[in-house]
This record gives sequence, C-alpha cells and structure tokens, in this order.
Amino acid sequence: MKYEYTNQSPELFAGFYDSILHNYDLEAEVAEYKADDSGMEYEIADWNGYQNSIAENCVEWLFNHLSNHDIIKAMKYKELWSPSYYNFETDKLTMDCDIDLDGLKNYCLQANRDEFSNYLYENWSSRDGFVSFVENNILEFEKDPDITIMIEFYLLREIDLEQYEHFCYDLANDTIFNYLEAVKENDEKPLDNDK
Repeated sequence: MKYEYTNQSPELFAGFYDSILHNYDLEAEVAEYKADDSGMEYEIADWNGYQNSIAENCVEWLFNHLSNHDIIKAMKYKELWSPSYYNFETDKLTMDCDIDLDGLKNYCLQANRDEFSNYLYENWSSRDGFVSFVENNILEFEKDPDITIMIEFYLLREIDLEQYEHFCYDLANDTIFNYLEAVKENDEKPLDNDK
C-alpha cells in the first residue's frame, strides 16, 4: 500500500529550530573553522538546499537502518513542512512509503499490543495545552486505526534512536560546512561597491 507519512515525533526528525540539525552555535563553530585571514564572514547561503539535503539523508538513514523491510518496503523523502511560527511545533518530514498494512496492524495491534496501548495513552491523551484527535484507548483506536500513528510507533521501536541522534549530529556538521558561503568582508577591507 502506498502511503504518505509525516512524522509526529521530534525523535524521528528534530527540525531546524535550535536543534542538533541547526543551531547558531553549530553554525558559528563551523563558520569559525572555515574562516581564514581574509576577514570574510560566513552563513548558509542556500537554506532550502541545506534543509533538503539533511531531510533526504535522514529519510535514507531511517529506511536503511530498519532491521528488515517486511512492513515498510520503501521510504522516500517527499517534502519538508515548516510551521509559520515555532511556538508549538517544529519542522516535519513527509515521506512516500510503501507499507504492508496488514503487517503493520499485526505489529501494533497484536504482536506489541500492550506496548502500543501504553504508547497511545502516554502520547495521545489530551492534556493542558494539547488536544488529541487520536483515540488513546486501543479498543477505540483499532476500530479505525490511524496509519501515521502506527508507522510512528513502528519506527520509534525499530530504530536505534541513540545511533540515529549521533548520525544527525554528524550529518549537520558535515552538511552545514558545505552550505556556508562567504557573504561579506570585515570592515577592515572595503567592499567592491565602496571603492
């Protein structure tokens, strides 16, 4: 079954707002390393290119590090969604997936039923500041299962999240270096249009 999945958990994609994928300390550190004696300053010149490169590599890593591809048979980066304001949520990945729906239902609703039930209750119960539109009771959930929630649970259980976090940190360091470009000279040297 073809399915368009968008992650919900920041553990699967931290977004670019002051996270390990982008923060100003990282940018400043890499810019300082890249700087030379010319007095040039550096910043990300192609922000969309940087974001898409990170997002594509994250999706590829997630798929390649599943123990098998019986339930999620294929996963490909589609697009990045960013909120207008980062007050309540962060960037999310949208992926085109090919899934075995019966296998996914079996994984969540039978083979790992107790764990999935706890996951629903802990993550999808309404509370102050959060109104859930997902059934947090497994008996109600299984009447009309939400595929996104089941994929999320599957990925969170099947991925080594600590290893993935290290990958994301290294990826951000390597990628940001390639996207930093000189933007202006220090005041000590006149710019071309100041001559």
